[in-house]
Amino acid sequence: MHIYKADGVDVFLNTLVSYCMDSRLISDAFDLISYLSISRQVRAFIAIQGGLLLITNAMKEHNASLNVSEKGLRALLNLISDIDDRTIEIVGIPAVVSSSISDHLCESSIQEVGISILTILR
Repeated sequence: MHIYKADGVDVFLNTLVSYCMDSRLISDAFDLISYLSISRQVRAFIAIQGGLLLITNAMKEHNASLNVSEKGLRALLNLISDIDDRTIEIVGIPAVVSSSISDHLCESSIQEVGISILTILR
């Protein structure tokens, strides 16, 4: 039995829903989603469960939070490799990434990951 089918990724996705106002928990959930999204199966599971939309919505809600933006971008970077272009547009990944870059102009880590995502999406 894989962790993502039992009590792994789904727990962290539920955190994004249940604790959507707590930026500390959101950034921790993003960290764990990034860590767990190493396989194609897990990335597909996250996408099917609405994880991309949950991530982009949380990033919009906490756009001033450096931790949420940085960890959200890292989670998106790990997840986008197997996602089709239509889904990427529907959940608003390019807009959220561009917003994070604009909101944190002096943060090199956000600039680096954000530009990497936009380059991949081209």
